[in-house]
Amino acid sequence: MIGQSTDNKWERLVLVYSLWDGPKCGIVTYQDVPHFFCCPFDDEAQDFPDFYWLSPLPPELFSSAYKLLELKKVDRRQRSEKAQAEIRQAESVFKELHMDEATAFKAKYELRWPAHLEGELYFPISDEWEIRFFDDSAAS
Repeated sequence: MIGQSTDNKWERLVLVYSLWDGPKCGIVTYQDVPHFFCCPFDDEAQDFPDFYWLSPLPPELFSSAYKLLELKKVDRRQRSEKAQAEIRQAESVFKELHMDEATAFKAKYELRWPAHLEGELYFPISDEWEIRFFDDSAAS
């Protein structure tokens, strides 16, 4: 592991837009604040870097992000049709969101499958990933 964990707490991703051998773009909480995250492909290295670019969401989107996170805490297989519709509606708020380069910063991370999927052979659905961030000063 690289760097010090910011709070040593595993969290579930709120929303994932892009998935390639793991989440590459979406919404996550970082130090309890909703952020847009992105891990763009590095053409020179021909690989994805080992950090995310993070940018705080505009404050007016916090409540939507927190609502989406709460809705997704219920296991996908146990969600009602109403909850699924609420999730789709909440996700639509973020479809046009992009990185704010003025506030963006790098943060090292570690991803894992949730404990209830350990040993499973299928690839986790996007909102089942768990993430932990490390001190961003380690991501130079």
